[in-house]
Amino acid sequence: MEPWEGVYFDCQMVLPKEVLDEPYANENARRIAILKQVGAETRQDTKEVGADNEVLARSGMIIGQGIDSVVVKLDGSPALAARLSEPEGLEFEEMSFDKGRLRLVVEDDVVTVKMLLGSFAKTKKISPKKKVEEFIWRSPSI
Repeated sequence: MEPWEGVYFDCQMVLPKEVLDEPYANENARRIAILKQVGAETRQDTKEVGADNEVLARSGMIIGQGIDSVVVKLDGSPALAARLSEPEGLEFEEMSFDKGRLRLVVEDDVVTVKMLLGSFAKTKKISPKKKVEEFIWRSPSI
């Protein structure tokens, strides 16, 4: 039923040197560690401003749930982390929005994460080279 609910999350961050310099067993382990770092930093950022803005607090919670859903999937099958850098990203199940897709690309010390939840995961494409310009939260229920 329209309007379909969904979340479109773009983020770009500079990775800490210790995350980049850590010796990982393989590239998949590195991708998983980077995704966990993105989740931790996103939670911290939204926690800092969430007390003053209920929409940001809820957005941060939903984004964290989405990232956690991917991490749980990858913990069960680490080889799937290779799909994170594919153009369509990794598809996963998400408890609030049913479907999700996440793409993670690391260039030098910058990680770009694009996550689509709900209707966006079903209808939009993840553009691989587009630079992140804004954080978009769309939901008619908030």
